Amino acid sequence: GIITQSFPVEATLGGDMKSAIVIVDPSSQGKGLRINMFFPRAQDHPNVQRMGDIIRLFNVKISAYKGVLCGTMQRSIGSKFE
Repeated sequence: GIITQSFPVEATLGGDMKSAIVIVDPSSQGKGLRINMFFPRAQDHPNVQRMGDIIRLFNVKISAYKGVLCGTMQRSIGSKFE
């Protein structure tokens, strides 16, 4: 997907580091999908250089939160990106 928004890495109460991005598929008319990422270290998160960067995501859990679809990535489910 194409990154349209990026949120900085921050610590969680559980000890992980969290960041988030919003990605879109240019072939669709959607608003984008927010992906929340939970990894042990800040350097485990994607280094977004600029909006418009392309990212491939693997093993993302998709669920509804307050009626809105979002994705979750974490090491325990084998999530990764490139």
